[in-house]
Amino acid sequence: MLGATEDRKTQGRPGQANTFGLLPGLPRNGGTCPGMTEGPRGCQRCEGRKVTWHCYAARLARFRPAIYRQLQRNTELLTKTRASGKEGLLLQEFARFAGVESQAKKPWRYYRLHWSGDIFNEEYAVALRAAMARFPEIAFWGYTRSFFAVPILAGLKNCQLYLSLDEENWKEGSRVYTRFRRAGNIGISAMLKNKPEEGHFVPCPVDAGRMKQEQSCSRCRLCLTGKPVWFYMR
Repeated sequence: MLGATEDRKTQGRPGQANTFGLLPGLPRNGGTCPGMTEGPRGCQRCEGRKVTWHCYAARLARFRPAIYRQLQRNTELLTKTRASGKEGLLLQEFARFAGVESQAKKPWRYYRLHWSGDIFNEEYAVALRAAMARFPEIAFWGYTRSFFAVPILAGLKNCQLYLSLDEENWKEGSRVYTRFRRAGNIGISAMLKNKPEEGHFVPCPVDAGRMKQEQSCSRCRLCLTGKPVWFYMR
């Protein structure tokens, strides 16, 4: 089975495991982020010969061995199996989550896709769509720089997919968003130091210091409604 994560920000109650992660970084380096932006204003900030990470998941994976091992195992399970195997692993995980919530006193049926990592190829995107469609009672949401996956996931009613944009991929991502925004489930998020001048972006209340991180997604719900969201890139 995929290793689910009890993420204190995305969970609707203490102990709820409503997400899973994959290894961050470029596929050539063992990661699952083909759309990772390189350069001084991207996920991987390059300053001369020094490489630093804006990506919080990369920092956690680097400094916490247990987290790295779980991300590595999930990545190996999904990347080394055939298309039917990918879908089977996802169905198994979503069925586990649905079963837990069916027994909960106060169910919160929201599932965050990939707290770490991303949609690594089209075959996986197809498997994701097929698996999520089997659980219409679950509302999925996630963020991606894998723009090739947008045509595959566009229009799926129980999945809110945000295009994650920074200064390095802003133009490309904006074109994709303009093309698919009428699908009804494609949103846009900004990872910038300063609030974008264009568009009606709403700051993440956790990043803005107006809300504690614990279970904040269940209280905020901005990302569950498709509104443009601004996350601070530090």
